[in-house]
Amino acid sequence: MAEIMAPAGSMEQLQASVRSGADCVYFGCGNLHARRAAPAFAPPAEIVDYCHARGVKAAAALNILLFDRELPQAAELIREVAAVGCDALIVQDLAAAELARRLAPGLRLHASTQMAVHNVAAACALEQLGFRRAVLARELTLEEITAIARSTTLELEVFVHGALCMSVSGCCTLSSLVGGRSGNRGLCAQPCRLNFTRKDGKPYALSLKDLSLLRHLPALEKAGVTAFKIEGRLKRPEYAAAAVSQTAAALRGEKVNTPLLQAVFSRGGFTDGYLTGRRGEAMFGRRTGEDARRATAVLPQLAALYRHENQRVPLTLSASLQPGQPARLTAAAEGVAVTVTGPVPTPATGQPLTREGVTDRLCRCGGTPYAPQGVTLSLGEGLYLPAAELNALRRRALDCLTEARLAARRVTLPPVSLPDFPSYMPPAAPAITLSLSRYAQAEQLSDDWFDRLLLPPGEILQNPGLVARYGKRLFAALEPLYFDESRLHRQLDELQALGVYGVRVQHFSCIAPAQKRGFALSGGAGLNVLNTAALTAYGQMGLADCLLSYELPRAPLRALGGSLPRGVLVYGALPLMRLRACPLKRGEVCGDCPGGGVLTDPTGRRFSLACEGRRLTTLYNCLPLYLGDKCPLPADYLELAFTNESPPVVRARLLAVKGGQKANF
Repeated sequence: MAEIMAPAGSMEQLQASVRSGADCVYFGCGNLHARRAAPAFAPPAEIVDYCHARGVKAAAALNILLFDRELPQAAELIREVAAVGCDALIVQDLAAAELARRLAPGLRLHASTQMAVHNVAAACALEQLGFRRAVLARELTLEEITAIARSTTLELEVFVHGALCMSVSGCCTLSSLVGGRSGNRGLCAQPCRLNFTRKDGKPYALSLKDLSLLRHLPALEKAGVTAFKIEGRLKRPEYAAAAVSQTAAALRGEKVNTPLLQAVFSRGGFTDGYLTGRRGEAMFGRRTGEDARRATAVLPQLAALYRHENQRVPLTLSASLQPGQPARLTAAAEGVAVTVTGPVPTPATGQPLTREGVTDRLCRCGGTPYAPQGVTLSLGEGLYLPAAELNALRRRALDCLTEARLAARRVTLPPVSLPDFPSYMPPAAPAITLSLSRYAQAEQLSDDWFDRLLLPPGEILQNPGLVARYGKRLFAALEPLYFDESRLHRQLDELQALGVYGVRVQHFSCIAPAQKRGFALSGGAGLNVLNTAALTAYGQMGLADCLLSYELPRAPLRALGGSLPRGVLVYGALPLMRLRACPLKRGEVCGDCPGGGVLTDPTGRRFSLACEGRRLTTLYNCLPLYLGDKCPLPADYLELAFTNESPPVVRARLLAVKGGQKANF
């Protein structure tokens, strides 16, 4: 049966999740995790020991993008959780994965949903990198999940209840670039929950209802899903208790109490639109005052769900009470056994010990995680031992058993040094990379004004003469995500047949398919590179260069080492979100928009939306980035990205960057 993975954002929530039936919990690793607003509530060792004592697994989430200065802290946290026998480490950054492989090679690696694992190629890439499990993107249909499960040896984990991000996870910079708090760094301020309106006045156009897939658990389990995950480390313990208990009920084939789940927390109800492929207006919702009032009414009854220990650890007991010998009790669980001794039984002057009475005393394990499976008892005749001594013998045996079980989980790690990277020396004059959405935008440019040209595959295929004109300077800019993986392979085959030299990849799943066809590989900002270790890792995977993340501030940018050529975006309307549920849709079909539109935030700022053939919608920032006057920057190339700019504007922006001019637009 698939396991239930539950949140642990506080000690109370940890207890609620474990006592309500979770098979595994996930908790934040120090302050380097995706819910940094939740304070560290206990040392990792205490959390892991609490879980293991109760037969529950524990996974540490170190699932943010890291700066170079944070790598030593990340290394310490990885060694700490590995030493106490943590069952898995959940990561987003390849740097964290590399540190774990180096420092704690026995620690299982789980790919966070922030890695946007959305197709078979992504799963295969993670296998090559040594991952054991992937938390799949929440935007997948059941058919897509099934296809991934059939093609990988990875364990697959799927979110089945809790909040939904508007953007594909790991592909959102809205909070970072609009509010200065990065979701990729665990500090999302949730600006998407504000009242963004579309042209027809539809409010809250970026706020999705919470996810609930509990009625689909049998189908997901049949598809090959290993674990069902519940979101909510920042929510109340009662929420965790309700979600875990109802998930467990669904797995037992019982009816789910959806009204109870909706009462404890919802945003106008739940949605299963991604799983079913019904990605329309019905998915959108927001939290109202009525939602909050319902929660108040159900909290007391939910607290009762985790008032007592969940006795889930099977326990076997073997006792010997014989004349002239100390009482002996052996307790065993999970392959670990301990033996303790007590006083010598005395001859009975009244009622002697009975088999039933001794068994009853030894099996009184209430308040502990142990579930006695019976007692093997060797009992002499006519003996007496006070009930208090039998109770003390049992308590001492269980305490020793718990300590032995925890000790068996702990690991001794040999000292290993952190990787050492060479210093980076930027060139005196960075090259210029030009990214266009249409080749016609270059009509007022001279070919010698730039060193590399990026174009969408469709533009190159419609203008095959560009291959001969630009040669190795021409790269095809692949799409950000390929939920339809056949489209990726078709594009690569067509580009290869045309003789295109290189491709720009925005997701790690595109690297191996492009590499097999012999393309030169350039990494895009979608790879979220913020540190030297990740930059180096992508070089080892085959990239010839990489555009750094838009979220990389100047000081960490200058601190980057390594030898892989890197680029910095100096102009462009930044993509803030990649959306599979388009906010411009009417019902479940595309509206009357001409492939895009505008959303307006509460301050009146207008954010454009662009549709990529009904496959994916991108939300762009209201103002373009411009760093032309901030040069020189420590980079091998400066990149300018144009979306809907006219040829005169493209010319003016390129010349402004080349001249180091201040923005006059």
